[in-house]
Amino acid sequence: MGCDCHFFTERWTNQKNYEGPKDIQINRDIKLNSILENGEHQEYSWITADTWTNDDGYWSADEYYDDRNYFLFAILANVRNGYRIEPLAEPRGIPEDSCYPIKYIVNEWKGDGHSHSYFTLKELLEVDWDKYCVKLPEVDRTNWLDDFKQTLKELKEIDKNPENVRCVFFFDN
Repeated sequence: MGCDCHFFTERWTNQKNYEGPKDIQINRDIKLNSILENGEHQEYSWITADTWTNDDGYWSADEYYDDRNYFLFAILANVRNGYRIEPLAEPRGIPEDSCYPIKYIVNEWKGDGHSHSYFTLKELLEVDWDKYCVKLPEVDRTNWLDDFKQTLKELKEIDKNPENVRCVFFFDN
């Protein structure tokens, strides 16, 4: 059985306009607070940066990264780590302040999702990815992360400040 990564992207902003599943309670409270404050609501929070579609009542995201790469999974969260690679971190869980669409999808997967984690784009840009992409006597890994490195370049377009972009992900079997 294969393992896939569900890789979602968030942006730290005071904007609340996005397409995707919305928490009606939170949206109602934001609108109410905005009216009571007699001005625009300026609270910052994480919102989805992914493009979402609704197909017969089920929401899905067009994720920035959607390849099956066990080598990358091992690096990100020690998943499918037959490579004996030191992961960047053990899974950290879904952030409490994560945006509603990600919490929605995690809930939809229930117990079939595992190894939930996240990194800011700044953290991912600080990784020396080329140290993993080496040619070994038994295997040539030089191009194994090319797709993910391209994704990191695309993620930089979301916000000028890489601390304002967060990648939240989990795996399934």
